[in-house]
Parts: sequence; C-alpha cells; structure tokens
Amino acid sequence: MSDSENHAESDVRRSSRRCGVSQKKSKELSAIEQLKLARSTGKAYRPELDVEDVYDTVDDDEYEKIVAKRQKDNFIVDDDGMGYVDNGVDFEDDYEDDYAPSSSKNSNSSKKGEKKPKKDKKKGGLHAFLSTTSTKKPIDESVVKAEFDDDEEVKNMLEQLGSSDEEAEEKPKATPANPFKRGRKFDSPSGSDSLAPRPIAKKAKREATGLAEHKFQRHVKVDEDEDYGIPDDYPVASPVTSPVKTEKMAEVEAPTAPAIQKIEETVKMETEHLEEVEDSLAKFRVIEDWTGGSSSQEDEDVKVEVKTGSEAFYTMGGEDNTTKAIRMYWIDAYEDVHKANGTVYLFGKVKTSGNAWETCSIVVKNICRKVYFMPRTKNLSTGEESSLAELHKEIGDVLRNKFNTHEFKCKMVEKELIRDESFGYGCGTKSPLMEVLYPAEKGKLPSDLKGDTFSNTFNTSVTPLERLLIEKKFMGPGWIELYNYSDPKAKTSNCKYEFEVDMEKMRNIKYLESSDAPPPTIKLLALNVVTTLNDRKDNEICMISMLFNPKCDLAHPSGDSKDLKPKCLVTKPPGGSLPYDIQKRLETEKLSKFVKSVANEKALLTLFLAMINEDEPDMIVGHDLSATIALLVSRLEKLKLPNWSRISRLKRSINIGKIGHSKSGQWELTAGRMMLDSKLAAMELVKSRSFDLTELSQQILGAERREIYANEIPQLYVDSKDLISLINWSWNDLLLSLRIVVRLNALPLYIQISQIVGGIASRTMMGGRAERNEYLLLHAFEKADLIAPDKYNSSESKKKKEESQEGDEKKSGKAQYSGGLVLEPKKGLYETLILLLDFNSLYPSIIQEYNICYTTLEYSKDSDEQLSVPQSTDIEGVLPREIRKLVECRRDVKSLMKSERNEAKKKQMDIRQMALKLTANSMYGCLGFQYSRFYAKPLAALVTAKGREILMHSKDLVEKMGYSVVYGDTDSIMINTNSVDLVAAKKLGNEIKKAVNKCHRLLELDLDGVFKRMLLLKKKKYAALTINPDTKVEAKELKGLDIVRRDWSQLAKETGTAVVDKILDASLTRDEMVSSIDDLLREIRAKLDSGTVPLEMFQISKQLTRNPEQYADVKAQCHAAVAQRLNKSGKFNLRHNDIVEYVICEDGTDNPATQRAYHRTEMAENSALKIDLLYYLAQQIHPVVSRLVEPIEETDAVRIAENLGLDSTNYRRAAAAQASQRAAEEDCAWHQENYDLCEGIHVICPLDGCGHSNVIRETFDCVTDASSPRLLFSGCAQCQGSWDLQEHQAVIGNQVDRQMSEFVARHHLAAFKCDEPTCEFKTRVQTMKWCREGLECIRCSTGVLRREYTSKQLFDQQMFFRTILDVDAAVRKLSDAQKSSCLRNFIGKKWEKSLENGKFRRNSAKNQAAKVRVEYNGCKIDSMMLADRINEKYLEKNAYNRVDLSYIFAPMMKIQ
Repeated sequence: MSDSENHAESDVRRSSRRCGVSQKKSKELSAIEQLKLARSTGKAYRPELDVEDVYDTVDDDEYEKIVAKRQKDNFIVDDDGMGYVDNGVDFEDDYEDDYAPSSSKNSNSSKKGEKKPKKDKKKGGLHAFLSTTSTKKPIDESVVKAEFDDDEEVKNMLEQLGSSDEEAEEKPKATPANPFKRGRKFDSPSGSDSLAPRPIAKKAKREATGLAEHKFQRHVKVDEDEDYGIPDDYPVASPVTSPVKTEKMAEVEAPTAPAIQKIEETVKMETEHLEEVEDSLAKFRVIEDWTGGSSSQEDEDVKVEVKTGSEAFYTMGGEDNTTKAIRMYWIDAYEDVHKANGTVYLFGKVKTSGNAWETCSIVVKNICRKVYFMPRTKNLSTGEESSLAELHKEIGDVLRNKFNTHEFKCKMVEKELIRDESFGYGCGTKSPLMEVLYPAEKGKLPSDLKGDTFSNTFNTSVTPLERLLIEKKFMGPGWIELYNYSDPKAKTSNCKYEFEVDMEKMRNIKYLESSDAPPPTIKLLALNVVTTLNDRKDNEICMISMLFNPKCDLAHPSGDSKDLKPKCLVTKPPGGSLPYDIQKRLETEKLSKFVKSVANEKALLTLFLAMINEDEPDMIVGHDLSATIALLVSRLEKLKLPNWSRISRLKRSINIGKIGHSKSGQWELTAGRMMLDSKLAAMELVKSRSFDLTELSQQILGAERREIYANEIPQLYVDSKDLISLINWSWNDLLLSLRIVVRLNALPLYIQISQIVGGIASRTMMGGRAERNEYLLLHAFEKADLIAPDKYNSSESKKKKEESQEGDEKKSGKAQYSGGLVLEPKKGLYETLILLLDFNSLYPSIIQEYNICYTTLEYSKDSDEQLSVPQSTDIEGVLPREIRKLVECRRDVKSLMKSERNEAKKKQMDIRQMALKLTANSMYGCLGFQYSRFYAKPLAALVTAKGREILMHSKDLVEKMGYSVVYGDTDSIMINTNSVDLVAAKKLGNEIKKAVNKCHRLLELDLDGVFKRMLLLKKKKYAALTINPDTKVEAKELKGLDIVRRDWSQLAKETGTAVVDKILDASLTRDEMVSSIDDLLREIRAKLDSGTVPLEMFQISKQLTRNPEQYADVKAQCHAAVAQRLNKSGKFNLRHNDIVEYVICEDGTDNPATQRAYHRTEMAENSALKIDLLYYLAQQIHPVVSRLVEPIEETDAVRIAENLGLDSTNYRRAAAAQASQRAAEEDCAWHQENYDLCEGIHVICPLDGCGHSNVIRETFDCVTDASSPRLLFSGCAQCQGSWDLQEHQAVIGNQVDRQMSEFVARHHLAAFKCDEPTCEFKTRVQTMKWCREGLECIRCSTGVLRREYTSKQLFDQQMFFRTILDVDAAVRKLSDAQKSSCLRNFIGKKWEKSLENGKFRRNSAKNQAAKVRVEYNGCKIDSMMLADRINEKYLEKNAYNRVDLSYIFAPMMKIQ
C-alpha cells in the first residue's frame, strides 16, 4: 500500500485516532521557525488562530423553542416508534446520579471553562457548573484539639470520610457519548478517573436554576466542620443544556411518519390524563395562597444577643431561694434501654430573654437501681433463725456473682405489700424489707430471685427513668429546677443548651407543682413524605413537604395557614427528571422561596436533616406518622447517611438499622421530639368507618381530598404546572392533618392526660392506655408507701405459659372470665318512645362501690377463683381512691364550666374534664389486660360479675314497675314507654332513675336519651331516631348495621342509609313506608341499567390484616388478590393495615365473584372489564336492605328482590325453608312431632342364612291387619322367621348403637353452610372467626356458618328411635281390642294361664292407656329395654335435649 493510500485512509478513519507523528512534528517545526523569525525581527509572536464559539448565546424564549423542536423530532432514524425520543431534557441530567456526590478533585477538570470571558454575572446554570471549584480554608493550628472520643459529630464526619472511597468504588462508569465509538484514554493531571465535560456544538443560554436562587425565608445554616453529604463544589440543582442539533444532524434524525403518529397519540393520551389530574388537584386545593401569610413569615426572627451566663433561666431556687438553679419547662424524657447506664435525658425549653425560648437538655447521671429483698425468718440452709448479717452477706454474694460489683448500699425499711399471693407471707401488711441500691449499668436482677435468707425480690424491673419520674413526682410536662449542675465535657444533644446533673442521691432536681408561670411556646413541624417506586419496586422519596410553626401554643395550637411557614424539598423521581422550567414556574407562582430542588434522594435527605437541625422542632405532626418515620429510617439506612440522629435530639453514631420499628423503636428514633399522629388521635377520640386522611377530612372537617397514588407521581413531574399542583396537594395534606389535630384538641388533651397520670407526653401521644394507667397507679403506690408489681416480662411470661399449658389446652391469650351482660333483644320496629338509661362509668363506679382493690382482696392474679366483695369498706383501697379523685375532679371542673364566661378558659376546662373522663374509664382496663403491670384477673372477673348482677337487677326492677325492657347491653337498658308523649316519657325516666339509684351507694343510672322511633334488629345492631326532650332536636343514631361497616360498597351503604331514613320517618305510615322503599329500590335499579352511577359507588374497601404476599389462599380473599396484582405491577406498594379498594367485574370467565375483583386502575387499562351489576344487586344491595326490613311484617326478602328486578324464585324457596324451620323450632312439647325426614332402625335378621336388613319405622304393624297388630321386632319380613327377644336383645342393641354412632359422626363431619341466601358458601373446615350468632362466614362476612346436619336434626333422629323403641308408649296408643290381640300374639298361648292368674299387671294412671309388662319364669322382660337404654345414652349427650333453668330463673337472684 502506497503512502498516498495510507494518507487517504487516515483521512477517512479520522474519528478517535490521533494524527500521525510526522504531521505533529512538522507543525512543531513550523511553529519553531515562526518563533525564531519573530525573535530575530524583534516582533511579538502572535499567531492568528481561527477560534469558533463553542456555545451560542440565546435568550429564554429562543431556548424554549429549540427544546420544543427537539421534543418533536425523533432521536433515532427509522426506529418505528420504539421509544428513542428526545424529551428535551439536557443530556447531563442522565449523569447526575453518578456524579452528584463527586469529590473536589473531580471538579478540577472543569477549570478549563474558566478561560472563557464572562458575559453575565449571574450565577448558576452551566456556567456556574463549569466555574465552581472547591475552596479549602487553611488549617488554623491555634485551634485546640478536640476530644474525638466524646464528640459524636466528629465520629460521624470521620465515618463519612472513611466511607467515601467505598462509595466511589460503587459508582458505575460513565457511558461514552457515542456507544459505537472506541474509547479514548484521557490523561488526568490529578489522577482522577472522572470524565472531562463533553464537547458541545452550541450553547443555549438559560437562567440559572441552581441552589442559589431557591431562597428560603430562613436560610439553613451549615457548619463548615460538618459534612451533610453535599460537596461544596456540587451544585444542588444543575439543569445543564443539551446540545443543539446542527442541520446535518437534523437531516439524519428526521423521524418517519408512522413513528410521529404513534408518538403524537401517546402524547395526546398522556396530556388528557394529566389535564384530568390537574383539574382534580385544582378542585381539592385548600391552600389558596402561601405568599400572603403574616408578617412573621416575611421577616426573619429577630435574634437578641444574650451574654452567656446572663440568660433568664438562671435563677435562685431551693427551699430558701438562695441556691443557684436553672429553671426549665420539661417536655420530654428518654433513656437508652440498651445501654442501661443509669442516665436519663430530659428535654425542654428555657427562657433566655424577653419572649425568646431556646431548647435545653439535661443529662441526669448516676441514677442507681433500687430493689427490695424480703427476709426469711429462718435460714433455709441452716434451719436456724436468719440474721441481718446473713442476709447482707448473701445479697453481697449475689451482686458479686451476677454483676461483679462490690458497690451497693442497703438499709432496712418498712413497706406495705399488695395482697397478691406471689408477694409471699407478708402480703397485705407492712413488712420489713432490705432496700438495696446498686449501679444501674450492672443490669437488673431476675424478678423470681430467691435465696436462703430472702424469699422474694421486688422492684427489679424499675428503670432509672421510672425511678426519677416517680420519686421526684414528675406529673407530666411542667416546670423543674436544677441544682448543682455542670457543663458537659462534650455535648450529647443538638439542643442550644446542655447541662449535667448528678442524681446519685436524688436531690438535685425538683418538680414545681405549684408554679403559676405559663408554659412556653414550642416549635411545631408538620411533615409529609411523597414517594414513588423505582425499578426494584422500592419506595424512593421524591418530595418532603413541611409546615413550620415557630410559636405554637400548647393549649391553643393553630391550624391557620397564616401562622405556618411552608417548606418543600423536591427531587426527580427514579428514571425521570424535573421539568426544565420548574424554577420559572415557581417564581411565577411566588413559591420559589418555599421550594428547593435537589439532584437526588440522598441530597434531599441530607438537606432535610440539616433543616431539622436548624429549625429544632419540639413536635412533629403528621398522618400515619409511624409509617412516615419508618420510611425515612429505611431510606436513611439504605443510603447510609451518618447524620440520621438529627431526627431526634440526641447525637448518636450507632447503625440506624439496629433500631427496631416498634413503638419503643420509634420513641428511640425521635428522642426529644414529640410525635403527634392525627390518625392515632382520631382512632382514640372519634368513631369512623376508616381512619385514612380522606375519610377523616370528610367526617371531621367536611373537606374533600383527592387520593394520589404512587404510580401517578412520575406523570406529575412531566410538566411544571402539574408538579406545582403536586406540591400544593402535599401541603394541603399537611394542613388537613394539622386541622384534624386542632379540631380534636388532641395536643392539649394529651398534655392534660400526661399531667393527670404523671407520664411522658411523647409516650402518651403514641397511644397505649395501659401505660397511662400504670404511671397513675405508680404515683399512687409511691404516696401510699406500697411496693408495686414488677413490669410484665415477655420472656419469663412465655416460659411460665409453656409450663402451665403442658396437658392443659384451655389456656389462651384472652382473659378467661365473662364480660358484660347483653340482654336478648325484642326485635321489631318501635313507633313509641323508647327510653335509654345507662350507668355513669359503670366499672369505675363498681370498683368504688365495693372497694375492689389490690390492697383489700386476697387473690392470685392468674387464678380462676370467683372472689367475694370485701366485707368492710372502712379502709379505702388505692384503686378506688384514685378513681374517686378523678371523678370528683371532673365534677368540680364541670361545675366551674357552667359559670365560666371566658370562651378560652371554658375550652381549657372542657379539655381537662375530657382527659379526666378518659383516664377514669380506662382504669378498669389495667385489671383485665394480660400484659399490664397491674393485671389481676380475679379482680377484673369480680367487677364484670357485679356489673351483670346490677344490669339484671335493674331490668327486674323496671319490669316490676310494669314496663318492658326491650334491650340491654353491659351498662345500659332500653325501656318501651308505650307512649308518644315526650313529657310523660321524661317523667317516667326520672322515676326509674330514682328507683334504681336508691339501691346503690355510688352507682348512678342516668337518662341518656329518648328514641322517637327505633328499629331493633339483633344484639348490638339497631337504628334509632333520637329526640332531645328539652330542645326537641332530632338526630339519627346507628349502631352495628351493615351500612356503617367498611367492607360494603358505597352503593349498598347509601341504599341502606336511604332505607333507614324511610323506616325512621315518623310522618309515614307503615304502608307508605313500604311503598316508598319499593319506589326507592326500583329507582336504583333504573339508574344501574342506565349507567349513570359513578364508578366510586361500586368500590368495596377492605383492610389487609397482613402483608399481601403472606396470604396463602387468595381465591376467597378479593382484597388480597387485588393487592398482590397491584404490587406486582409496580403501581402500588400495599402493605399490612392498608385499605384495598376493588370492584367486582364481568371479565368473560365463569369464575366466582371473589375471583373477579379488580382495581379501578386495572379497569381503566382494560376496556373489556364491565361492572357486574347482578352481583351488586344480589349480594350487595339485597342483603343489606333485606336485613333492615326483616322485623317489618309488611315486606320481606322476596318483595325486595322483585323490586330490584331479581329472580325471586330462590328467595321464595329460602323464605319457605326458613319459615318451616322457624315453625319447627317453635313447636311446643305437646305438638305432634313429624319424623318423615328421619331414618328408621335398620335391623339385620340374626337368623342363619337370611341377613336381610329390616327397616323399622314404627313399633307395631297395624296396616297389614288392623285388628291384630304385630310387633315389628318379633321377626323378619323377608324370611318370616321369629326372633327370640330375650336371646337377640344384644344383637338388636348393638345395631342400634352402630347406627347412632353413624348419626353422631355425620353431625360432627357435616359441612358448614352459610345461612345467607345470596352466599351459600360451604366448607368442612371449622373457622375460628366467631360472632355472637356462631361462626361468621369467611366469604361474605355477613352470614353465619351452620352445619348442614344440625343438632336439631340429630335430636329428632334420636327422638324418632326413642318413639320406635318405647313399646309401652306404643301400646298406649292401641285400642283395647288391639292391645289384647297384640298381647296374645306377643306372649303366646303359654301365657294365657298366667294372664288368668293375674301375673299380667295393668297399671292405669289418670285414665290414660295402661302400661304393660310381662314376666315369665321370674324374668322381667321389658320390650327392647337394652336398645332403648343405648339410645337414651346418646340422647343424654345431646345439648339440644337440655334446658338451662339457671337462665330462666336468673332474674330471681338478689343482688348483694
């Protein structure tokens, strides 16, 4: 190959190769020659170079046109619409995730861009990206070296620096600009492996959208010595322009017509969907304008410089006000149960100057453990009397052997013990105990520890935090004073101030019970996290929205948007990007100072932690806050952010993954900050069908809210307008959650409860009434000098339970005692006035009435023994005394409310009386809750037993007055007045109230309401129209009906509600009511046929009781099957406790309805799915309505079916079967029994050579020869042979025994069938889902599973056998002639003489048929006596054969 050919080929292949060496040298020689020439002539060497502009400078409008043009063009020619479309986003966005956390070394390569002269001084954009460098400050050697071992922040920084190498190794290599191009090696002077900026043909100038222009009203301060995960040289939001196509490129990339058409159709569909979402978001937007606000929003907080040591919280305290002290308002407390080192952290607010408040933490150290040992009278090892020296020695040996400690203090004290037999011989009296103090870090002693010189050990489970709160009398959030404090060597919290206090002697902290100083304001932060799914189906956080109130009043929190500062952090969703014009849109909407965009999720969480650290909120509010915190924790752990502890106020460096997700784990994660969950608050304070934000907003606030699902989030990032709507939607959710909390008065209520029980506010807000009662009783026991029981220990309890259950199968997790009494309802529609009377706080009143307490009754907490009430009530127990205080305090507060005119004070009083009521009513719960510290099963059983007696006594008293009690439940009774006169009814109610209250000392029956009209269906199910006797205001009250349950469609609920309204309408007669119901149902059928009912009406909601993947069989679980499909599609991430909505559709298959459930998103994607109207008519509307009208005689299920256009044949058949069954069951004893459906006795002929099976259905055969009846047991019908009854009596008896065994087995093995006509589900498995009527159907959840071969059928079969085998009864039915003929045939001629001699005895009684007995040769022959005895044996075991007389005569029992 010639040189010219080589040169030509090199020109053709010039793409990525370097030029030849000869060419390079020639250029160098030419340049050298020119330089020599310049020097020889004395002129400057200035070569003329043709430099082209690398970038074009354009304005915003021109840039947007270029981007729009790129969006219309295809990126790959002839790709046939395969999706290679340029979406207009700058190409550098694809590399943001890979190079976002790059080190300062990587940014050095961008310095080449600094040579270009600046044309604009604006920062940001591509120019800012190229010009940003890492500036490092010189190290100041004068700085004192920090103690790294004690500084948690330094540890976090070192850990982050140490992990940078690992993170760098995990970064994927950047993809070259052209994947078909061979790689080129770049020489990096800094040794970095980063890529230099790719050459770009032109530059489109655009305004910067970087971090600098996202102006928050309050800038987040980031310390220079702390690393937040965002490098200094990394722009947080850096949308970089993409290359503009040249004409030549445009020619190559021209798309084909089919591709353009497909793309336009896709864009059109997406645009229509986004317009729909946008309109929906605009409809539900509550936050009209965040830009107005109050003046406090626009202005920075005025910070007053306060000289250290002169803050207002320094004061003089102590008993004589001469001791230096610090006064702090205590809000929260925390102890690390894992370290257990005797350290407690107190968090609160201190006043610095004026109205300025700052956060403060108190590290309380050296709190010892305090345990008590009960001495024995005799030493078990020696048998001699035990001495204190021996006790002291053994305790010392135990502490040395178990904890290797020689440090402990002890002294003898006297303490009173409760009467639980586990406390030993001294229970119920004041006993001498050895009190021992030892360091808390040594661990706790086992609660069952015993020794030779001591019999019991008490107080072993008490933690340092509990000891501090109880012994120092901390009664909830309040003012405390600290003495002998000191500054810490290294801060362990993020609070502004921090002090240490030594509490070895428990003297340096005082709770100020009588302080009149008002509480400080707190900082409140409402938090909402928006997530979307990534490619691995994991939730990634793409937005964090916040509403910040820097001055929230504890007594009067505000839900006004003017008092709140909105903040939002937003990043691109996985696989997507932020809209290119988001910054411009934010400025147009005046939201740029509230919203900050960052590059990725890690930067978002890092900035969020920095903002939390800056704002220092005392309380975080949200809906389903535990799920939000769990999500944050999982993402922080995934991204390995070291500063996760800023969620709390403690600096910690442990792995966040070691902290669990339980309630105690959440408390540990947020130590120092109170967490107020609007969902938990609503679950405790209101009754609702569902506790999701949409339902609560509608029920409590009357506000509508749109649900946005995770799969819809990425679509809202396509356009900036939709993203702004999403941000407003997220803020709106926060405002709704905050307003729910405000409307329920949840914050002041929880503070009041904490102050009443003496607990921790943050724990009170997490729920758990048992813990509240525990603290109340602990304070009471401390005042009474009583030893409290140890805490519930799960491991020890489990061990005891396993031991006790060996051979005992009756144990279970539930309480093994009877609860409240529910009277049998008298079903029907009552059109006269019904009085509702109930006992005020029945169980707390019973405890007071009979002085039921741990100190007044001797008991064993797990015993089944029924206790008697204490004989003497002179000495009031601790439990009755605490309840009395609560009741009296509430009574005083309510009396003050009547005279109070100040609305603010009146509201505070109302909140306090509600807190007192909730606390008092929950006191009984600590007795019956198995995992409660104060669990005492015999005491709880005694309380409920007295409650049943009192309810029955009240019922009897009312009936003696001549009135009917139609229903009663636990603490209330309903009385039919048989009158429509409201004044007379009220007068009667007062008379009954006085009569009942005379029988009790403290129990009080009160008139709770009057029902103008009531529909009583069954136990705990009724609908009533209440009327106020004074104001005549009417209101509807529903309890237990299908229309208040979640697992029915909205269509069925609204139909049922409309039917109830018709039934309760007092202006309608019975005929008019039935006619209006008929018209309503026909109208609903017409709407369904016309298709005018919206899809939302057909949705059925059901809650997941476990994660979807944990359901084994989903064929009968619609919600589980739908949840599994949705999770698999990646659109949703449904977990445990989530509510799944689905619609039953016609999908072209013959599958049952339970396998044809689909989500609305699935229906939108598949046009072939149609709503199954027949299902909703037959199994949704019809069951609901038919059950409502069941007590109404004028209509029935058949009429309901006809009005709905359903085939009434099946309903007629079911109605007839139910009617016949009801008639059979209601037959009296003297009615003739019908045994046509029963089987006869099968007797195989015992004679040789026959073996015929004779079916015997009666005793005598009177059909063949009426004048001469034949005993059917006397011979075989086939071989005509005679049986000797005395010889074959055992054979017949065995055959009867075998048949009865088969009947019993048939009953036990019979399938269960749902009694709901629209369901008729069958199963042979006995489910454990019980309701009051029996086994609840697992398919429809409305019917009851009943055996196909019932106890009544088995009873009828046994009675039929008895009828056949009872010869005496059969003889009595014969005429005299038949009796003589029968006896002759039966006895034979050999008996005639005996008959004449009188050995045939006749015994008549009251002119009834004679009973015949035959005696032959001294043998007494009772016909078929053995077979009859066998049948009676089985009949005795049938519970249907017995009548419980105790239920009948129970009302005659007198109450003690």
